[in-house]
Amino acid sequence: MKDGKLLMVLDSPGGSRIITSVLQTILNVTEFKMSMQEVVNTARFQNQWLPDDVLFEPNSFSNATLADLKAKGYKINKKVTTII
Repeated sequence: MKDGKLLMVLDSPGGSRIITSVLQTILNVTEFKMSMQEVVNTARFQNQWLPDDVLFEPNSFSNATLADLKAKGYKINKKVTTII
């Protein structure tokens, strides 16, 4: 709700991706001022404690971004095809 009006309703696939999926949606709308369609179309990633790696949709993040994550010690998993 925002200003007494419905802003968004969220849902997520089950499992370990619920929190990340909902958080990314909320941040993209509230902080990055994306429309709901932009949020649906944007690349997503997943990071959790176990396994300790970053899952991402192929060809969705620049090589520079992935290099920055690696430099910070994140393990990049290039095997994931879709994060919903």
